[in-house]
Amino acid sequence: MAERQFEYHDREYQASRHEYVERIRKIVERGLPRPKPDWNMVWVLGGPEEKFEDPGEDRQINQTKNRFETGIDIAKMVAKLRAGETSNNAKLPDITNLYPHIYFNGRDEQNDYIRKMISEKVFEEKYSFPSEKIIVSPNQGIKHTGDQFSLFPKEYMPDKGKLVTVTDLYHIPRVEKYFKKYLIDHEKIVMYQATPTILPVQRALSEAKKIFPYLQQGIL
Repeated sequence: MAERQFEYHDREYQASRHEYVERIRKIVERGLPRPKPDWNMVWVLGGPEEKFEDPGEDRQINQTKNRFETGIDIAKMVAKLRAGETSNNAKLPDITNLYPHIYFNGRDEQNDYIRKMISEKVFEEKYSFPSEKIIVSPNQGIKHTGDQFSLFPKEYMPDKGKLVTVTDLYHIPRVEKYFKKYLIDHEKIVMYQATPTILPVQRALSEAKKIFPYLQQGIL
């Protein structure tokens, strides 16, 4: 217990937590990035929940559903920009080929659930979004964010344009450090927080505390 208490008050540990808080503050102040036509791939990171129907943690928003729906909204906005549309009247068949792909590599049960939604045409019927624009990874035994990064297919990194990564606000600082660890050019990355934006207090505190030990252990 004494050792863990010392670590918590360690100067570098405190600096790491302060960096986390400041990064969250800057993201909030910046607001949502404005979509651009060169957003060529949308990578949605799965949340804690397996299915869209599952209750969210602490009875808050289902993060997996929230992130995926944000990814769909981004793809639609990009397609309309590419089509030169400024209204919401564009028909699905008219701009299908203009949507960027959405890539998802979650836990096995999450992947199976998204594939089931695709097979049942849920994305077309509920979201007016073409399921052929959704890429689900093979089941690879992914357990956490680190696995998602280590198993991300290099061929899905756009040669031109941007990779838009969707996750919750509290998660973004750690995700940015994974991009740095895997030497992915930050100029090619757009971080986009899921909307509506929430910041679960316990989740944020947990993130702020875990980043420093992860850095020390070489996880990040």
